[in-house]
Amino acid sequence: MANPTETPQASAPAESSVDFTTYILSIRETALVLLGLAESEHVHTEHADLDEARLQIDLLSMLHLKTSGNLTDDEDRLLRTVLYEVRVAWVQRCEELRQAGA
Repeated sequence: MANPTETPQASAPAESSVDFTTYILSIRETALVLLGLAESEHVHTEHADLDEARLQIDLLSMLHLKTSGNLTDDEDRLLRTVLYEVRVAWVQRCEELRQAGA
């Protein structure tokens, strides 16, 4: 009989595990796809969806704020870099679309 004070061990396969880096890069990829700057087999857009891309950027921003002081140096650097990258891409894409419509 099993000891009731023992905690059962999770047996999830390694392929399905998600770490902080994978999560941040996933949000980055989604934002770039929504901006029309990348392709994905999981997200299909015929044109840029700036509002949805902005939501992804806002999510990264919120994560940056809420995890402040709790990340490793590498995780913090990654998050700041990705946040900067997608913000710049969003501004550039807005400008491109504005000029194309003018």
